[in-house]
Amino acid sequence: MTLDLGHCAFFKEVSIIKDLSERVRTLNNVIRSLILELGPKLFLVHAHNVDPINWKDCVSLPRGVIDFNIVIDALVDVEYKGFFVIELEEREAKDRALESGEFLSGMLSKMR
Repeated sequence: MTLDLGHCAFFKEVSIIKDLSERVRTLNNVIRSLILELGPKLFLVHAHNVDPINWKDCVSLPRGVIDFNIVIDALVDVEYKGFFVIELEEREAKDRALESGEFLSGMLSKMR
């Protein structure tokens, strides 16, 4: 299975929440729960983030509301051995891609 992190922001149980801090908390809990539930079935993670201002996805990994510490910790818990695809739709594509790649590399060092 593929888990698209940013698209989890549009799940009904997340998107109906009006309070931003509660929506962010719920989003991160949903992502963690999905990783733990999918476990060995998970083989691809589409890594991108969600802008807290306009709730738009496909933003640079360190620039949004998804807590990648939670993501990586859950992936470690399920002994994830799959792939990552960084998915961005930003004007400063090259800079944001480099930023996201460096950020993800740093986070993945926790998995070793």
